[in-house]
Amino acid sequence: MTARKKTSLLAILVLVLLASTAAAFAAPQAPAPSPSPTSSSASGGDPAPTTTGGPRPTTSASSTSTAAGVTTSRTVPTSSTAVSPAPQPTNGNVAPLNIQLAVPVRGQCARRCVRKEVSAMTTDEWNRYVAAVKQLNQGQGGGQMTAYEKLVQEHLDYTPNAHGVDAFAMWHRYFLARFEQTLQKIDPSVCVPYWDWARTSQNYRAHPAFTPARLGSPRAGCITDGAFAGWNTRQSGGACVQHAWSPSRLAAIQFVVGLMRGSPTYSEFRSRYEAQMHGNPHVAVGGIMSVMASPSSPMFWIHHCAVDKHFQLYFEEINPGVKYPQPSENLVPWNVPAGSLERTADWCYSYADSPFPDEVNPQQPSGIPSAWLQMNFGGNATAIAAITNSTAGVLDQVADKIAKNDTADLTVPRHNVGSAFQPPAAAASGAEMVGVSAVAVVVTAMAMLL
Repeated sequence: MTARKKTSLLAILVLVLLASTAAAFAAPQAPAPSPSPTSSSASGGDPAPTTTGGPRPTTSASSTSTAAGVTTSRTVPTSSTAVSPAPQPTNGNVAPLNIQLAVPVRGQCARRCVRKEVSAMTTDEWNRYVAAVKQLNQGQGGGQMTAYEKLVQEHLDYTPNAHGVDAFAMWHRYFLARFEQTLQKIDPSVCVPYWDWARTSQNYRAHPAFTPARLGSPRAGCITDGAFAGWNTRQSGGACVQHAWSPSRLAAIQFVVGLMRGSPTYSEFRSRYEAQMHGNPHVAVGGIMSVMASPSSPMFWIHHCAVDKHFQLYFEEINPGVKYPQPSENLVPWNVPAGSLERTADWCYSYADSPFPDEVNPQQPSGIPSAWLQMNFGGNATAIAAITNSTAGVLDQVADKIAKNDTADLTVPRHNVGSAFQPPAAAASGAEMVGVSAVAVVVTAMAMLL
């Protein structure tokens, strides 16, 4: 090649490099969530959620359970109004999708899901999931109840069968499978993701999925951007589903594992976990998430997948010999034996490991407002006091171990995370990668010419 041709080619390559770099830096970037201010102490300080304005169950029900040595019982009264006044639908001309809710059967799997952390989903996986959820709520808030709204109402109607009782974990496990397998009727490739709040606990609002590119920005009020902008249900009681996004610390994985190891029986672990670890995200995200119409929020499903993942860890790895205390107890209203839900593989799914590392020296989670505990545990003050006191004792022990760097038994094994993986928060954007790729091409070409 002549010197003139080499010079011309070099000039062209330099122009390509400059143009690619300019495009990378000029590309619009999703705004980063605002950092969380210093949280209140673990003894409390979070604002109490509103629990009086949401819709009430349409049926009466009662339930009993033993938690932390205290028997709880309650009755939810029948309401004369099935749901709150319906907000205006997004498109009044769109009829709800004609689809029956799935009835999962143990061992009968049309496909087996590997549920991923929400930020680790590919763009295609995320888009398919969103599209299926939106179809399930097609005609949202209108005159006819959508399939999605039927699920929300199911959660409302059977509140006492699913909260403040041992069936909590199993009931929600089946409820999630019902949601997931109904979505698969729309798109068989869909799997429900989980939100790993236990490894982004100290500043949960900075999670990389809380951007306009995915779940929307963590701003108080209606969902105004992201995949579910303008989302509403009949049960949201207004024109839109709203969140509060309060500054709280959630429970780091070390506290979750410490609670597993520090709770000798399933009933002790379940009651403590349900009150604290499960309660923190409901209260922090707030709004509709802090009342029993919480499945109205798209956040509900990814939160409860994380909860379910922790119960998988509890049953299958940390305490594999533990069994559900009343295995023949039927889950209401499905008449599925609770003991049949101890293993996730029996219900057609498993979990991928989180992309995030464990947090270093995490502080204790924020306290749970008494109003939320009363709603979740049926207002039994004696039971609530026993649960909160015993939970606080375990959390103090875990905090002491963290302070002494004695955390060997507070970690969990990883199964399928590559050593070179970088959390999405630190990963380069697509535009930046274009620029980097262009640099690599140009440098390689120049080296060949010279």
